[in-house]
Amino acid sequence: MTINFKKISSDRADPDPQSATRGFKAWRGLAIIAAAFTLTSVIHLNIQGYHLFSNPTTSTRTDSGDCGYQMVVDGKVLGTVFLDEQTTIEKISEAIGYNVEGKNQIEKVVPCGSVIILDRDGRLLEVQRLAGAQIVACGKRIELKSATGDDMRSVPGIGPGLARRIEEYTTSFGPFESVDDLIRVKGIGPRKAQELRQYLK
Repeated sequence: MTINFKKISSDRADPDPQSATRGFKAWRGLAIIAAAFTLTSVIHLNIQGYHLFSNPTTSTRTDSGDCGYQMVVDGKVLGTVFLDEQTTIEKISEAIGYNVEGKNQIEKVVPCGSVIILDRDGRLLEVQRLAGAQIVACGKRIELKSATGDDMRSVPGIGPGLARRIEEYTTSFGPFESVDDLIRVKGIGPRKAQELRQYLK
């Protein structure tokens, strides 16, 4: 007896090795992108967590006002707030969330741009000047009339040399009345002065 073997053909073509390789590379690329995105998200969350929980007693509020205050109690910064106008220690402490009721000098009006330093019992020790770097970091503008050399050096776009020339000018001619007056300093033109308006007032 003779058996005839018939070759069974398939409609499916043999796989293309190059096509398979391209597909593998595409999937591998997607996997790398997904892993990088996940890692970036984890790092971002960890950084946020560090800022939120590394010093839970500190709060920085960039309120609508431009009158900045920072409160320090027993050597610890409790917070920074920006109010609409200068006010009393009592009102500032309320805005920050610290109770100074019944303590001395709580009705004392404090100038804008001040650091209020209290002892552990809430008694006023001294009032210092809020640094320009802290004001800029909070997205607020520095008062040009009272700005120091350190304040100016904290402004983006003002290097040590330009800050020194600004100091020399104010020493010779007095404080600036407006940001437009900065064009009197060598190295500051109208365009530069316009750029500095976002940091100075």
